[in-house]
Amino acid sequence: MPVAEPSVCRASRGRCSPADLRSQRESRAPPRPSAALIRTLCALALTGSVLGCLPGCQKAAPAPQPPQPVLAAQVVLATESHLGSYSGSVRGHLETTLAFRIAGQLRSRRAYLGQRVREGQILAELDPADVRASRAQAEAAVRASEERLALAHTTNERNLRQAKADLISQADLDQSQSNLAVAEAELAESRAQLALTDNQQHYTALVAPGNGVITSELAEVGSVLASGQGVFGFTFDGERDVVIDLPEDGIAGIVPGTRAEVTLYGHPDQVYLAHVREIAAQADAQSRTFRAKLALEHPDAGV
Repeated sequence: MPVAEPSVCRASRGRCSPADLRSQRESRAPPRPSAALIRTLCALALTGSVLGCLPGCQKAAPAPQPPQPVLAAQVVLATESHLGSYSGSVRGHLETTLAFRIAGQLRSRRAYLGQRVREGQILAELDPADVRASRAQAEAAVRASEERLALAHTTNERNLRQAKADLISQADLDQSQSNLAVAEAELAESRAQLALTDNQQHYTALVAPGNGVITSELAEVGSVLASGQGVFGFTFDGERDVVIDLPEDGIAGIVPGTRAEVTLYGHPDQVYLAHVREIAAQADAQSRTFRAKLALEHPDAGV
């Protein structure tokens, strides 16, 4: 259907120009939205589309896992009487180093680390060749001393007879009596040396001084040992001590007689009662700790 021309055109002119028609259309058209408004509307449309997509794109929540078991331990605070826990070692109350009383070569060893031995049991032996030679020398010295003593007796008796007949001077008689006394002393000395070599024959065997345990091996067969050089570490049966090293800040309140409880690694379920026997008066020069010994009150065979 043809659109009627506006009346203004008909009134002024019999015919409207194209420019007038364009201006009339623009005046009748609704106003165009601004650029900012267009951007806002686009943003709202985009947000709506994204929000609409989220429910479909979002992953499903994972199913709750079953509860896992947890190891727990009750922590008990120490009381004021608890002075601390320390590690140490169990030792015999009486310990010693066994050694030969004479020098020689170790010929045999009959005891080993950890072995329990009896009093008087032979633990090791030296080569007796040197001792036998020493005894033979001592026996020869005794025979020589006996001969010198016999000669001194004969000379002194003769000088006594000659002195009565005024055949020798008093000085010669005194000299013979002095020689007799020296010969008697030399004989006594040689006999004592012989007795010493007899004892050394027994010293070639190292015997246990009592019932106990071998705690260390300090020499091997074939070694040439000096007199007093250690061969075994030995612990007597009987009382047992626990030796610990206390730090400088841990000795406060610990005095001889302080009660303690001892647990061994080999027997974690058994608790032994003990008390402090002694504490070192001086700290160790290197570790700066104080050595303390605890006496086990009722040690059993496992200790």
